[in-house]
Formats: sequence, C-alpha cells, structure tokens
Amino acid sequence: MLVVVISFSAVGCSSSVNVRPENNEKEKAIGYEKMTAIVNENIFGPTTVVLVNGGLLSVSKIFIGKDTTYFFDRDHHLERKILTADIHSIRRVDRVSGVYEGLFFGALIGGGAGFGTGLIMSSFTHDSENDGMGAALGGLGGLMLGGTIGFFPGIISGHTYTYEFLRGSVSVSEPRQ
Repeated sequence: MLVVVISFSAVGCSSSVNVRPENNEKEKAIGYEKMTAIVNENIFGPTTVVLVNGGLLSVSKIFIGKDTTYFFDRDHHLERKILTADIHSIRRVDRVSGVYEGLFFGALIGGGAGFGTGLIMSSFTHDSENDGMGAALGGLGGLMLGGTIGFFPGIISGHTYTYEFLRGSVSVSEPRQ
C-alpha cells in the first residue's frame, strides 16, 4: 500500500484549462485577462511557457495580450516579448494543492489499509466486546501514517495546471512526452 500512496503522490495530479482571447462560457475557456491574473498570482514557483515549436521558457511577471505576450525570462534575466500565437500552453506547479492531494490520497489509502489490517487482526481474538476496536484503531493509525507519508511527495511534485491556448475552433492538444 505504501507504494501505491507514493506513486499516486509522486505522479501528482494535473488539470487542463482552455484559453481564448475572451472568456467563453460555452467552450469552458478563460480569457487572456483572467489567464494573466491566474499566472501572476503563482507565488509557489516559476511558470513555464510551452511554445508551438516545442521550446520551453521559464517566466514570471507575464502579461498576455491578443497579439503580444510580455514576460520576464528567468533563464536570461531580461524582459522579453513574443507573439501570443506562438504559445502552445502555459504550465505552472502549485505545491500547496500538491500537499492537499498527497494528504488526501495518503490518508485514504492508509486508512483503508489500516482498517483492513485491524479488521483481520481483531478477527483472531475471540473477544466479543472489542470486535470493532482493532479495525477502528488500525484505520485511525493508517489514516495518520498515510497522510503523513503522502505529504512529502505531494509537496515535491505539486499539482500541475496546464493552460492550453485554443486556435480557431479546435483545441491544440498533442501528446506530451
């Protein structure tokens, strides 16, 4: 079970959101203005811009316009601008959400494993007064241990948000390597 907890947390969870020049409720797409606000509130780590040609840029202080996107290039320590049409997607990692996910998956799996183990162990005793006590204590112990173990991979891997820029009426979505 420990392997399952670690693998769930190490892989981390991810979310994908479509981006258009304007907010579009029908297509569940956010606009450039909202996208700029979301990315700039990321205080937990750098933001990565994935270009259409496959290039990656580590950026901060980004402003996304309809034609041009301005940002601070963290690798070269200078302000730059590129065409917004050259952006395939923007990725950011939120470590706080990763902690919540790690705690949740760890506690869920640890609690289940502890409850099952406690149930099996208490079935070997023939004390009818405390039949469920072993399962309850095992579940509680597994819950706490699993949550604690899930915390660390959760903070390391975080939760990855990917904002994919839509072209025309079709979403540009390619397999990631």
